[in-house]
Amino acid sequence: MRNAPWSAAIVGIVSVGMVFAGCGGGGGSSGPARDDAKVAGEWTMAMLGIDWSASSSPYGWGGYFGLDFDGAGTLDVDEDLDDDYDEDSVPYAAYADGTMTVDSVNNGVFNAASDTAILSDADVADDEGSIIMAIKNGSGRTNASFTGDFVACQFGFDWNDKSHWTSRVAVTSAGDGTGTYSILADSSGSSGSGAIAYDMFDARGRFELTTFEEEGMLRQDGAVWFMSDYSDDDSDNEYSLMVGVKKGSGLDASIFSGTYIAVQIGGDDDDAGSRYFWTSRLQIIADGVDTVSYKILEDSGDDAGETGSTGFTVGSDGAMTLTDVGEGIISADGSLFLLVDTDWDPSGDDDDIWMMIGIKKQ
Repeated sequence: MRNAPWSAAIVGIVSVGMVFAGCGGGGGSSGPARDDAKVAGEWTMAMLGIDWSASSSPYGWGGYFGLDFDGAGTLDVDEDLDDDYDEDSVPYAAYADGTMTVDSVNNGVFNAASDTAILSDADVADDEGSIIMAIKNGSGRTNASFTGDFVACQFGFDWNDKSHWTSRVAVTSAGDGTGTYSILADSSGSSGSGAIAYDMFDARGRFELTTFEEEGMLRQDGAVWFMSDYSDDDSDNEYSLMVGVKKGSGLDASIFSGTYIAVQIGGDDDDAGSRYFWTSRLQIIADGVDTVSYKILEDSGDDAGETGSTGFTVGSDGAMTLTDVGEGIISADGSLFLLVDTDWDPSGDDDDIWMMIGIKKQ
């Protein structure tokens, strides 16, 4: 059985119907008021999913789609990014506290600015799960809009050998189509640094990292982005999701305060060849001083309801560490955090790795 998020230490692109299919919970009459208009508009999303029904041969998938929330409970999907939004239509519900659900099985949260959202499919009833990140389409974005120093976290899956990995990377963008990266930590032991090239090919914020042939989305304020390796035509047969957050300044533990909803994707791969994966959705409460607690709300591995706590620290630039759990970064406004576990020891007690994205409730 896998470890819960921190209890140990404390093929091909799928159809949109598969991404948003399922059954499960939504809001209730005693919960927060419904307000579908809060997320109205066009968004761009990336997703990463894994089917582990065959433990000896799990497979992953990725996606990079357009979304159009009509403000009244209907979501239209643009799978081929041709702006027609006619590939699929599914129901959604958004609530006053920022929580949301799409087609009942994908549950998550959006931020107070209504321009960033995360979702997870963590249904214990089946053998597949996924996480989704979406950013609202902006305008007037150019190469110059993507500038500054970022910390990024990544979870990836290799179709060829069924392996998976996590990494934490420092990224600097010069705002002219060039930049650099440096691997800070990697579960597979990779290290190094190098140059990158990117092209903001769509003024709404969609860009291509031409160095690695991956596509992404930059938020209007330039502080958050994601990047997806999703194409089944890629000879490396890898699928991954990377999320980046701009470094801040003058920050401390007080920035991490309040209640967050987080989504997580992880995997276990021990030296005996046993392999399994999971997705989960959690409630995270940080006290703004030194302690964070969690409750698993939904978990594909049937760990829903588990609770726990640990310590945390925040550096002046937003770098964040949860004691014996993982490392990442929190945004300068405290509304979004990233965490990743890159400590993989297949012969010991730490044979699972994961990535987590959290957004503060309203």
